[in-house]
This record gives sequence, structure tokens and C-alpha cells, in this order.
Amino acid sequence: MRLRMRPGSLPGFGSPGTHPASGARLERAGGAAAGRQPRQAVVDDPAATTAYTKVCSMSVEHAPDRPSWDCQVCEKPWPCDPAREDLCSEMDRVTLAINMWLNLENAVLELPDTPADELFARFIAWTR
Repeated sequence: MRLRMRPGSLPGFGSPGTHPASGARLERAGGAAAGRQPRQAVVDDPAATTAYTKVCSMSVEHAPDRPSWDCQVCEKPWPCDPAREDLCSEMDRVTLAINMWLNLENAVLELPDTPADELFARFIAWTR
């Protein structure tokens, strides 16, 4: 027997294109082609922005330099090893995974030429 899951059918999981904390609709603005500014996620709900800021706030010394997503200190692809250690010591595994997923969403928009599997390994795979 095969089960099919519909978007939003699991408790705590929103539909694609919605903010995970509040369910606010996310839209893309701008574009990376033809010399335009990189795309950025736009949230149409101030409560969602506040929830996102709480989850993504971090006090690590090795922080990302956006939009390149390289470490501001050691200039390696972020999260570098010191950033990973700091993040692991600062958050539980679930919060860490959520935080890195939200960072991945932004990195996908700002690094459109980077392969998805490379970004997944860089942002998510190590959090297991």
C-alpha cells in the first residue's frame, strides 16, 4: 500500500512556498540574471519575519559573508568547521537543522549556479 502526502497534510509542516513558523506566503523578488540584484525571499507577514529572525539569529564568530556565503573570518565556504562547531554547541539538533534549512533557502536564491546536491551537503547533511 502506498501513501501519498499532500502539502500541508502533516501537522507542523506548511505548504511549499510558505514560511515554516507562521505559514505566511513567501515570494521571490528580483532576479540574478542580466546584472540584476540576487533574489531574496520576501515575507508578507511581519510575524513570520520575527519568527525567522529568532530561528536564524546566531552568535558564531565564523559568520557567513553574503551573498557569497563564504566565512567572514577564514574565507572558506560557510559553514566552515569552526562555524559548525559553534552552531552545534549553541543549538539542539532540531533547531540546528531548522536554522540550516532556512540558511539553505537563502543560499539557493543567492547562489543560483551552485548545484543543489552541493548546497545540501554544505548546509544540511552534516547536521544529522
